[in-house]
Amino acid sequence: MIFGWCNASVRLIRQSLYMTVVPKPFMGRVMSFFNSIGMMMRLLLIGVFTWMIDRTGAGMGYLVLAGLLLLAAAGIVGTMRYLLHDAAGQTAVATEER
Repeated sequence: MIFGWCNASVRLIRQSLYMTVVPKPFMGRVMSFFNSIGMMMRLLLIGVFTWMIDRTGAGMGYLVLAGLLLLAAAGIVGTMRYLLHDAAGQTAVATEER
């Protein structure tokens, strides 16, 4: 149940961020790009983990996943201020134009 709530929350936040940051004419291209990158990452990680679990066991796979999770969290923390500041600037400019 908690996983479902988190998944829905992340999707809503991501869509709101896209709507705020990405210009409307590029929205479809950006979404397609990130979806294709996500699919390539899934395929690559499935292949790597299948090979890794066969060679080293599941423990090493969990360590790699923990590292990827920490790397993603650091990326979010590092870019969120920039994205929110940039989005606030775009909103201010759009408000001034009216």
